[in-house]
Amino acid sequence: HYFCPQEIAEYHNLLHEVSISVEDLKADGFSQDPFFKCLMAELPPENPSKPGRPIGYVLYYKGYCVNHGKMVYLENIYVAPEFRDKGIGKQLLVKVAE
Repeated sequence: HYFCPQEIAEYHNLLHEVSISVEDLKADGFSQDPFFKCLMAELPPENPSKPGRPIGYVLYYKGYCVNHGKMVYLENIYVAPEFRDKGIGKQLLVKVAE
């Protein structure tokens, strides 16, 4: 199970504002020339041959300001409710800052 725009929007009571699909996210973030970057927090798999369970993410993109130079815009950060208050969001932000 991976996060999708509808799942996050429903959590924020903004489902009526979603106009993109999972396919759009894949194309915009995971193509040859991605428009944004995304870091995932995963719960380790029970079986090492299987992927971990996504439990959080941070979505960000780079920009440039003629007054300040390089910038990173944090678009969204999300941690599944059952994994909150465990420092996962902070760890994601630290990775973005690196």
